[in-house]
Amino acid sequence: MPPDQNGLSVLVSGAMPFPFRAARRETMRHLTQLQFLPSDIEPANLESIRAWVRSAQLPNLQEPLTLDVCASDYGVGSVEALLSANLLHIAPWHCAEGLFEGARRHLAAAGALVVPQCCFADQPPVSKPG
Repeated sequence: MPPDQNGLSVLVSGAMPFPFRAARRETMRHLTQLQFLPSDIEPANLESIRAWVRSAQLPNLQEPLTLDVCASDYGVGSVEALLSANLLHIAPWHCAEGLFEGARRHLAAAGALVVPQCCFADQPPVSKPG
C-alpha cells in the first residue's frame, strides 16, 4: 500500500470503529500523513467498516481490505505500521502467530506493530497452550 504524498501507511486489523474512537475523527482529520487501511476477515464486519468509511469522509481512510492474519501474504506490500485492535485477546493462538509473522513480512524496517493495551484491560492473561 503506497503512502500518499510521502505519508505513512497504517494497516488496521480488527474491529472498527476503533480508529474513530481512539483517535477521534477530528484528530484523524489532522493525521493526513497517515493513510489508514482498515481490514477484517468477516464479510459482515467489512460491510460495517465500509459504512464507517463512507460516513467519516476522511481522505486518509481507505476502503477496507479482506484480510486473514494467518495468510502468507496480506496483499499490501510494505507498511509503516500495523495496528491490531480487538483481535489478539479474542482470537485463537494461531491468529496471534499469524499476526506476528505478518508483521515480520510486511512492516518496513523501522515499522511498528501496535496492540493497544485497552484490548486486554478486562481479559485474563493469555499464554501459549501446551
